[in-house]
Amino acid sequence: MSLEHRSINKPNSSRDSRVMPLAGMARSNPDVTIEYVRQIIFSLHKDTKLWQAKLTDALVQVLGAAVAALGNQVASVWQMNKRGSEMYCIAQYELGIGEVEPSGMFLRDDYPAFFHSVMESRVLGIEDCLDDIRTVDLVKPYLAPHGINALMVSTIRREGQVFGAVMLEQLGETRAWSSVEKELGSAISELINQVMLVCELRKQNQLLGLLNSIANESGLKHSPDKLAQLGMMKLSQLFPDAWAGFYKIYDNRETAKLVCLVGKEIPELARSAIEEIPIKDGFIRTVTELGEIFVIPDCETWADSVHLPIVDIALGVGIRSITSIPLKSGGEVLGFIQLWSHQKIYNLEVDYEGYKAIATTFTVDYANAVNLERLQNQAHLDSLTGLYNRERLQLDIERSEEDESNLLLLIELKDFKQVNDTLGRISGDRMLASIASRLSDVAEDYPGATAYRLHGAEFCLLVTEDGDKDCGELLANEIHDCISVPIEVSGLDIMLRPVIGIARSPQHGKDGNELLKSADVALGWAKKADRGISVYEPNQDNLRPGNLELLTELREAINRDEIELYYQPQMDLITGELMACEALLRWRHKKYGLIEPDVFVRVAESGDLIRTLTAWVARHAISQISIFKLMGINIPVTLNVSARDIVDKDFPLQIKALLEEFGVGPSDLRLEVTEDTLMANPERAMEVISDFRHLGLEFDIDDFGMGYSSVSYLRKVPLNSIKIDNSFIMGVTRDERNKAIIRSIVGLAHGLGAKVIAEAVEDEETASTLRALGCDVGQGFHFVRPLSAAEFISRVDQWVV
Repeated sequence: MSLEHRSINKPNSSRDSRVMPLAGMARSNPDVTIEYVRQIIFSLHKDTKLWQAKLTDALVQVLGAAVAALGNQVASVWQMNKRGSEMYCIAQYELGIGEVEPSGMFLRDDYPAFFHSVMESRVLGIEDCLDDIRTVDLVKPYLAPHGINALMVSTIRREGQVFGAVMLEQLGETRAWSSVEKELGSAISELINQVMLVCELRKQNQLLGLLNSIANESGLKHSPDKLAQLGMMKLSQLFPDAWAGFYKIYDNRETAKLVCLVGKEIPELARSAIEEIPIKDGFIRTVTELGEIFVIPDCETWADSVHLPIVDIALGVGIRSITSIPLKSGGEVLGFIQLWSHQKIYNLEVDYEGYKAIATTFTVDYANAVNLERLQNQAHLDSLTGLYNRERLQLDIERSEEDESNLLLLIELKDFKQVNDTLGRISGDRMLASIASRLSDVAEDYPGATAYRLHGAEFCLLVTEDGDKDCGELLANEIHDCISVPIEVSGLDIMLRPVIGIARSPQHGKDGNELLKSADVALGWAKKADRGISVYEPNQDNLRPGNLELLTELREAINRDEIELYYQPQMDLITGELMACEALLRWRHKKYGLIEPDVFVRVAESGDLIRTLTAWVARHAISQISIFKLMGINIPVTLNVSARDIVDKDFPLQIKALLEEFGVGPSDLRLEVTEDTLMANPERAMEVISDFRHLGLEFDIDDFGMGYSSVSYLRKVPLNSIKIDNSFIMGVTRDERNKAIIRSIVGLAHGLGAKVIAEAVEDEETASTLRALGCDVGQGFHFVRPLSAAEFISRVDQWVV
């Protein structure tokens, strides 16, 4: 690791202009009694805001309390590195000013007497530090220039080692520190140690959540660039004061290119200035060639001693520190993460462990994505033309961002079969290769465009648009003119006539198959058009299966009570006790058979039938709860809530009315919402959830681990349980990574006072593993399949209630 400090051997401070003249010996403060000390410490311990604050804010709050109690002028917290060779200031408070930006570092080699005294003492109280052997080496460079005449140093210790120190400074006069004041100093340092530990634990939990969420993404077969984008988005959540950028290294190993940059308020000037970084010189060479983490903790200090263009750029846009984290795999650095922070780095030793964890986890996932892409590229190339094939087209459409619009142009060479049969297959192949080359040239002129050969004489172009750009017919005309230029084959000038069908996602198809089908329909109409170009329109496709019929039948099924609720028990994994059950919707269609809820719920949402469906489900579920209670079955029933429901301000009022109508209490009903649904519109969702909180209803969070919900949001939800997504449950008996993820989710849930439900438990081995990992409740076929209400009632005596 390159911990490149540029030492400032005295902290920056406003004290220089406030040095006080000597006025004799100041005695200890008689108001500082043991009871007073206990009152201060107890008051700080009780302050919940202290334990929830950022580290620097919490430290300044404690230091301010210490200064107010002791009546001295300055207090600061210093961090000791692992080797005990450096102490650097991480927080500072001054009387009459408040928080002062910390800066500076003491080196053991420069101040051996002071370091020895600190390492040997629990609390160091020096009445006259200008004339004391323990601080003799600090007098000229630090104490005298700042007017410090008395000093108390209370060490922060962990596992018997000095981890840091709290320094309490008296300006302008000497001071005798009483035993009670020293006791207060010791209590303050211990409290600060606890605050630091809590903040470190919170940061570790955030880091663990980040690493787990990155691990989740690795199984989704993202492209390297997509994985980098997701990773930087997650890093920007963990480091909100920083921009997170990912750089890919060119094959020539001379330049690193910015793949993505995520963060708040990034000036375009900054983005363009750091888009490409030369790696021959400077610290980037250390990162890319040696594969070492490199940190510039304070750009201002660096700028005073070392000239680097990247540091000048950083200072110009308000960046105070830079961290570079290489991704090294198989002896080769594939790229590196760059954190551009608006804050200086004070606690580098602690942060470095987090950087290593990020590098280790992300390197594995990114290297796998790179290798997978290489293999896919080999498997997805057309051997004749060198263009991507149909399978790659499907994959590229699936990888598109939700807010992106894909323009697909399906191209068929009309009359090619006749030419191929007349001139022979070799000549035909030569013509296809020539057409492919022309299409590639066209694609290069359009950002986001890729050319494909699907089969025979059928090609296509896929263009990722920004949603506002409408270049379909313009591009089609360019392709038409390009392909229509004659090709010389066997001494003949052959002109092929293209026909082009155009479709756009998501309007004409949400996945690859739908989009291709729409383009194919348009292609059929293009063969009838004068120029051979047609844009898809829904009325062209008389055979497209729409949802109108299904929507009408669903409405009738709701009115006729032809849908029904099933109930799946949830069991205590330790005792086998029946804890609750989940209400699950079923619709047996007379033509299509059993239709999955996620299918007809989407149909209901698309046709504004979701409120009617929700009202039906809520009424029947709450009615059934009242029947259960009459029969002595006193367990809560969980009701699934859709994305539309959780942002509907009338929904809590509907539930309240139904509870009152059927005489059911709020503790008898729970609402279940998926993590992604919760985060789709978090502000509006929290307003609705707040209304439910006032009703006394609790929530289960479903599919946990697959979304990006923040702990800050979860804290606002009246949580009963967190349900682990079944992708982590399957294979948990063999997959150590899944076990680690589940263990971390259990820790998070229990920390929030919630239970953990594991769904999709299929066998006793899985149940036993989940039990050992700390899961509380299990649900799945191992216990029982979903049952109709009558079946549930008939079997309830088999379970402990």
